[in-house]
Amino acid sequence: MIQKTSPFPDRLSKYLQLGSHEKARQEAQFLWEEALVLLKAANWRSLLTVDEFFDVFHPYAESSQSIRRLLRCAREVWLLAVTAGDGIERRSREYLKKGEAFRGYVLDRMGSFLAEEQIRQVDKIISEESTGKGYKTTRRYSPGYRDFPLEAQVVFVDLASCAIPELRLTSDFLLVPEKSITAIKGVLE
Repeated sequence: MIQKTSPFPDRLSKYLQLGSHEKARQEAQFLWEEALVLLKAANWRSLLTVDEFFDVFHPYAESSQSIRRLLRCAREVWLLAVTAGDGIERRSREYLKKGEAFRGYVLDRMGSFLAEEQIRQVDKIISEESTGKGYKTTRRYSPGYRDFPLEAQVVFVDLASCAIPELRLTSDFLLVPEKSITAIKGVLE
């Protein structure tokens, strides 16, 4: 997991496309330290049988051919939600309002990177636990991919609200805080 003292990751440098620009790299290091201070990481996961999943996510999952294909051989379904909190995105907006576009942009991208790192880590834990029990897993799949309706976010927010109380939706079913991700992951027979 990302810690408040984590060094600047090489993957982040590639993600930001900093190249060999020394001044940009120094500024990014400063912003990384700021991002770690502002990070309010939270995650939630819950395991359902496939039947429970289709009941809870009715009608969103049932109407999705891609979800039916993904879970065709599944015995269980993990529900996942992570957030980096709203501190990074608020600070990014402050930089942009002050005309500090580089800082605002880079900090925003770092927030996205941190949310993605969290979901990858939760995904990895689930895969390792499942492998240890002799099962394989599917890839992660999020509302808004292909024909899995974005409206399914309503179910995630409702179920994850105790663990991530700040997680909510816009009227267009986008997650707030912005640096949040929800997904499902099947456990195969």
